[in-house]
Amino acid sequence: EFKYETKMEINGRHIYPDFIIKRPKDGKIFIWEHFGRMDLEDYRRKSFNKLEDYHYEGFDLWDNFIVSFDQGAGSINMDYIDKIIKLYLL
Repeated sequence: EFKYETKMEINGRHIYPDFIIKRPKDGKIFIWEHFGRMDLEDYRRKSFNKLEDYHYEGFDLWDNFIVSFDQGAGSINMDYIDKIIKLYLL
């Protein structure tokens, strides 16, 4: 079960995580952010601010917060994404 780009208030701001996912086996909630344009300075700065906001709100990397990144030229390593899903969400 997941929601895509649902509005959340974090640190006094509205943000839209890429995915909010409820793990079927125990109902644990995960945030998944995919960062696609880390080659752009402004995007990269906002992404790091967003990571900090999530942390202060209690979302910790690889506990209840998953991140993924585009590879060069905007491609995605689907094998890696599949491994993350199997390891953390199933």
